[in-house]
Amino acid sequence: MTNMTFRAIWPILDPTRPLRALIAEATADLPDVAVRTQAALTGPGHWSMAPSVNVPGSGNIAEDVLIYEAPAVPKPGSFTRLLLTAAVPA
Repeated sequence: MTNMTFRAIWPILDPTRPLRALIAEATADLPDVAVRTQAALTGPGHWSMAPSVNVPGSGNIAEDVLIYEAPAVPKPGSFTRLLLTAAVPA
């Protein structure tokens, strides 16, 4: 099965919160996001931040977004796409 990139996006609603706190909150949410996108993560990922206007799928809810990207494969029977993306609602 071909590896793909799983991407989850969280709006940063409180830019005064430390990055480690934002990552801790998003990490707790990550398993549910992966289930909703029917992705099976196959390796470690990385965190980044970006202006929401530069991130397709962010919804421009907040000025900046927190992004997690990791290698993944679609779970059996799921719809396959080149990039699995989940924008997490605020």
